[in-house]
Amino acid sequence: MSGKKFVSIYFTQNKLQVARVDKTQKEVELFASVDIPPGLIAEYKVKDPKALSEIVKKIWLTHTIKEKLVGLVVPEFSTFTKSIDLPQVPLVELDEAVRWEAQDFLPTEVKDSVMDWKITRKLETSYQILSVAIPKDILAGFVDAVSLAGLFPIVVETPSLSLSRISDGDATGSLVIYANVGEAILLVREGEKILGSSVVDSSNQRAVLQTAIRMIAHYETVDVKKVQVGGMEIGKELYTGLSQDLKLPVEWMQFKAKGLDPKALQNYLIPLSLQLKDPTEPSDENSINLLPPSWVKSHRNKKLLGQIKGLVFVSSLVVLANFVVILIVFVLTTTEVTVLERASRNGESKNAENVIAQIEEANELGDNVVKIASAAIYPQTIINAIKSSTPESLVVTEYKIDMEEGNILVRGSSVDRQQLLTFKRSLEEAGKFSKVSIPVSSFEKERDLEFEASFAYLDLAKTNKKQLKLQI
Repeated sequence: MSGKKFVSIYFTQNKLQVARVDKTQKEVELFASVDIPPGLIAEYKVKDPKALSEIVKKIWLTHTIKEKLVGLVVPEFSTFTKSIDLPQVPLVELDEAVRWEAQDFLPTEVKDSVMDWKITRKLETSYQILSVAIPKDILAGFVDAVSLAGLFPIVVETPSLSLSRISDGDATGSLVIYANVGEAILLVREGEKILGSSVVDSSNQRAVLQTAIRMIAHYETVDVKKVQVGGMEIGKELYTGLSQDLKLPVEWMQFKAKGLDPKALQNYLIPLSLQLKDPTEPSDENSINLLPPSWVKSHRNKKLLGQIKGLVFVSSLVVLANFVVILIVFVLTTTEVTVLERASRNGESKNAENVIAQIEEANELGDNVVKIASAAIYPQTIINAIKSSTPESLVVTEYKIDMEEGNILVRGSSVDRQQLLTFKRSLEEAGKFSKVSIPVSSFEKERDLEFEASFAYLDLAKTNKKQLKLQI
């Protein structure tokens, strides 16, 4: 897992669920569910992204959620999942081969869909590939809704992928059935490979059982060893029927975490499972992320722009406050000097001493004001200096700048270790930064590193400016 925390959002036609676990993944920190008005999501497509965004906003406000990064699970029926075998070709050519093969099973043109894939098994002369696709317009509705709510999506996947992750990870075949919030999702899997999925009305338990029987028969080449069930809507009749008709052991899927009782955990299995995913961008051949790279870049830029605006606003307030305080000091000291001159002329020595003391206080206040003003460097200047030291294959996604002390913390991702080392060296050689530090934990992986770096901006760290004093 990377250190990137996010909140899971699971959309169905009539329900929205959110969940988050702590860094150890052993305790549920957040869980919530809210009804979606009828017709807002129809035929698994968002009809009004703005209205859906208001629902998301309300959840964030009600539960005081500060995290802006989110992972989405979109409705299963809106997606297309296919396992394919391809001859081994160079990885740079594999994406084109997968997309060519996808033309045979996608109901729409490949260009009208967002697709990602991963290698589930590498054989001697071929790859086993799991590919997942979703129409662009359907995906856009869900992504737009969370974006309008001020959130930043970093990963998108399907319920079948979430269920496959949370079910037993061995290489044997199994039938997975998850019945919850009005629908039953069935899938036949073999290790990481999902051979097929289906969605049925969960209120019709007999239909769920019949669909399970047909799927087992259809995928007869898969040696299904067990049935794994989950959700709040697995009835006794269905559970018994699966055991008797399929003659296979039936077991409940589990998510081991504190903070929720076992029954409630069944209700949130899908969004909780997404919390176990490393939110890799959609360029990794070993994971699936339906968020297109161009959309990832767009939302990253929006987040960065928001951070810059926030820094500029704070900086502007500091500058304005400094100006007001200096103006007040100037008026007060001018008045006091006038009083002092009158006191001197009239021989009012006692009053003069009082005024001198007040002027000394004003000098001290002026010292503090100028000291604060000396830190009023625009954050764009600092960010531009960091960007000029950033290699092309490294992306900074978060800036934290202490405008008083000059301490800076940045987080981001790097293609490999070499690029991260180049970034560190460039900062050190730029002549504008000091104390550049990147923790060893950021170098644990050879590729696709999530990192954080801390350093100081020299111009902010300097405080030895000459101060102006009132002369007495």
